[in-house]
Amino acid sequence: MKLKTDIYSGHKIYRKGDQLPWVKVYGLFIIVVFAILPVIFNETYIQRDINLTYFLFLGGFFPLIYLLYYRSVFGRDAILWIFINSILGILGTFAELNWLLKYFYEKEVSDFPFYYHIVPAIHYILLTYVLRQAIIDTFHARDNDKRLFYVNILYVVLSILIYSSLYFIN
Repeated sequence: MKLKTDIYSGHKIYRKGDQLPWVKVYGLFIIVVFAILPVIFNETYIQRDINLTYFLFLGGFFPLIYLLYYRSVFGRDAILWIFINSILGILGTFAELNWLLKYFYEKEVSDFPFYYHIVPAIHYILLTYVLRQAIIDTFHARDNDKRLFYVNILYVVLSILIYSSLYFIN
């Protein structure tokens, strides 16, 4: 993957235009996301007396870090897909949230006030964005417009099928 801006990692500087292997771009990030996501879910759906200020700070801090990271690695234009993921995510987020809540917590989305779902939804959308980036790089489509077109179509169609299936399973 070719970097869109400079990235500073400890004492190492990766310059704009440098090629980074898939593992360096996604490896640590995926570990961090899967470490943070359970914390977000547990903070949201287990604690009933949640401090809203703390919750919104926690929910706003990590997405800001993600966006800064995404911009430096993928470029500003690629951030548009966060909004496409958001649109896809309206169905997907609540279908998957409901499935996760039923499976792990024996609860439903409707058991909580609407604002409880904002932070998990934001984190879920940001996770699906980086998942899409990983798929693009896995299929070597980033610098191949024709391949990227088909990967994007496949991503959207599979997302709709998965989200619809989860919705109807519930």
